[in-house]
Amino acid sequence: MEEVILNDIIEAQMKNLASSEKMKGCLQKRLYFIGTNNSKKSEYEKNEDEIIKMKTYSQIEKLDEVIITRKNDLTESFGRYIEELEFKDKNIE
Repeated sequence: MEEVILNDIIEAQMKNLASSEKMKGCLQKRLYFIGTNNSKKSEYEKNEDEIIKMKTYSQIEKLDEVIITRKNDLTESFGRYIEELEFKDKNIE
């Protein structure tokens, strides 16, 4: 029973990690697209782009911390899962 619960936890952690990494990729694309075609923009639009850039860099920074935490949590869950399997193997023999 614990194995099933641990499987669900690991699956959820993997989905959350993948979602965070996808979001980071999208934010990085945003920065790229903001930097293109500036010659046709007004000063107001350029200023708004700078604000968006600063907010985006901040979001990426926070997301990097979340990704590190999620990777650590996932590693810990895998460790517990392996320990549980080894314990079951010992009890079967």
